[in-house]
Amino acid sequence: MRWRLAGLLLWCLCAGPVAAQYDPEVRALIHRGQRHNFEGDFAAADAVWARLRGLDPAAAALYEVSTLWWRISLDDRVTTYDDAIRARSQEAIRLAKARVARDPDDAVAHLYWGQALVHIGRLEGTRGNYLTAGARGEEGREHLERVLELRPDMVDAKYPVGLYYFYASTVPDVLQWLSWLWFVPSGDRETGLRYIQEVREKGDLNKLQADFIMLNIYTYHEKDDDKAVELAHDLHKRFPNSSFFHFEFLEVLYDADHYGAVAKQARLLEAHPGTSPLDDGRKSMARVWRARAELQLGRPGEAWRTLESFGLGGPDWPWWGSAWVTLTRGRILDACGDRSGALVEYDRVRSLKTPRRSKRAARNAAKAQFKPFRPRKRLVEPADGGSACSGVGRVGSLSRP
Repeated sequence: MRWRLAGLLLWCLCAGPVAAQYDPEVRALIHRGQRHNFEGDFAAADAVWARLRGLDPAAAALYEVSTLWWRISLDDRVTTYDDAIRARSQEAIRLAKARVARDPDDAVAHLYWGQALVHIGRLEGTRGNYLTAGARGEEGREHLERVLELRPDMVDAKYPVGLYYFYASTVPDVLQWLSWLWFVPSGDRETGLRYIQEVREKGDLNKLQADFIMLNIYTYHEKDDDKAVELAHDLHKRFPNSSFFHFEFLEVLYDADHYGAVAKQARLLEAHPGTSPLDDGRKSMARVWRARAELQLGRPGEAWRTLESFGLGGPDWPWWGSAWVTLTRGRILDACGDRSGALVEYDRVRSLKTPRRSKRAARNAAKAQFKPFRPRKRLVEPADGGSACSGVGRVGSLSRP
């Protein structure tokens, strides 16, 4: 659902240092911190990285960056941690440079240096500084490729290289036209996929990250619904307390047209015991996805009441949340024959400005302005004999964004 420039999007799943350099106790420490990130317990992750600083400060700085990205995983337009991301990345670069100065063939130092540069590139790309992002990313790529030249046996090191190759190949056409410029990312889709799959099969510290990135690839790039649902379900089972993976599972189910399962999983996520802002935001958005599923199942009145039960959310909502509420409201009106009312809502979606704008919601709204929305299932009349659209469009029943 959330598009990212040149695929630098999921560098929040920061590739780990090479496992072979650590004894089992330290590897266990790293795995523990990563698991805390996936579970949404960022304070616990930070505590692990604090312990890691005494062993490898450059690695600790990079893992601290990974946790900062996780903190804005619901909406990466939040700029709260930009300065910290830059500072930790620059710290890792400084430490890596010192190691390379002592030993130009230090593969791990090149790994750290490359990862830190790509973190900076991802931040610049997210903030709209695309050419700067490309420049930093290409510098990082050179260091990452150097790692594999020095140590082709480092399977985990293929994760950041594969990730960069694959997602740089998806860079927008407008930048691909400038591919003769050295600072525009250049990718290799097939090699990237091969590296990521190898890490999934044989990796250690980056195996889990590789699993998740393949979910993103199956969902948004390969468009393989069956594999996406299977992998999303597996990750949700492995991290049952993670609102992050639960909402990912929800989105994948919706994209695969499993609307009954979406409604069921949304209710479960809405009852999630987590109380963090990220948990609250995802629980609120789960209700929006439940309304979307109810509408597709031919129950527009029920979908309207689901939205009506909480209006347009609160301060824990992601900025793009109101766009999806407004789009869903327009679709409900369309399904119930109120075309003029639907068009008003679609116009609202398209007129939302950054940061509340959602490109995907706006594209859907633009399509609906020319072709009225119709649910996948025929409208279901209530058992009491009322209308499937009962209550839809009542004045003042939903607040405006």
